[in-house]
Amino acid sequence: MSSSASIHEGVPEAGRGIKTEHAYRFVTFKFTDDLEQIVVEEKGEREVTYDAFVAALPQDQVRFALYDFETTTADDRSIAKIVLIAWTPDSAPLKEKMLLASSREALKDALGIAGSIEIQATHTHEIGRKAIEDQVLDSSRD
Repeated sequence: MSSSASIHEGVPEAGRGIKTEHAYRFVTFKFTDDLEQIVVEEKGEREVTYDAFVAALPQDQVRFALYDFETTTADDRSIAKIVLIAWTPDSAPLKEKMLLASSREALKDALGIAGSIEIQATHTHEIGRKAIEDQVLDSSRD
């Protein structure tokens, strides 16, 4: 196994689908069984709630997820930010956690998401709606 996984050709297309076309609410990415490649796992419809997305993350496997997060500021402006989540639950295999960390930059490059919000999470409370909303609002003040 190399130090980082290669990126499947469908990954950049899925990134465009969320980033520029806003065709999906989220996209999740996983490693193939041999841990050699990052592939698209799921493309979530726009109607899927954030809480449903978080609840569907596996508790024993790592994932990358790209989420199109929308909220409203205190002065009633609508804002949206792309959030990259590196999901590494405590019960996930150590080898997968290490591979996820070493593959993050390659995935970001393939997705073209420089400037997005990045979250590393091991528990669902770290990616609760309020925690993400606070980061999105903070980034909109920059």
